[in-house]
Amino acid sequence: MKRTLRTHPLLAGFALLFFASCSLPRWNTKVDVNHRARTDQHGITIQEILTGIGPEVTPSSEVTLDYKVSLESGDPVDSSYDRGLPITFRMGEAPILGWEYALLGMKPGGRRLATLPPYQAYGEQGVEGLIPPLSVLVCEFELLEVADQRQP
Repeated sequence: MKRTLRTHPLLAGFALLFFASCSLPRWNTKVDVNHRARTDQHGITIQEILTGIGPEVTPSSEVTLDYKVSLESGDPVDSSYDRGLPITFRMGEAPILGWEYALLGMKPGGRRLATLPPYQAYGEQGVEGLIPPLSVLVCEFELLEVADQRQP
């Protein structure tokens, strides 16, 4: 008698395992759930969405990332996604002060949500026509690359 997947339970079991494993995440992908928000010593509330893999952002790093910035009300302010161009800068030269603290410890492939109080954003002056004075900013980051500038 000829054995097929229908008649041989062992072959059917292996086939099921093989096809099920094709849809599982790769070994180097970390899937994260249920991260609690934390507030750092600078008043920035940070919530990990996805933890990346690799070297962490340090004060001497150069980072490349995509981001979305919105007001606390949800009104959009700026987005690298809209331009289709990520931003690269050295830590210490971030476009918004609070980014210096909000990005520390992130790893490539990671996603993080950070809520910046006004004194870590644009403060009392705001940005005319875009960001009212004393606005809280909500920033979502996706870290694409990190390089330590101390390395040759």
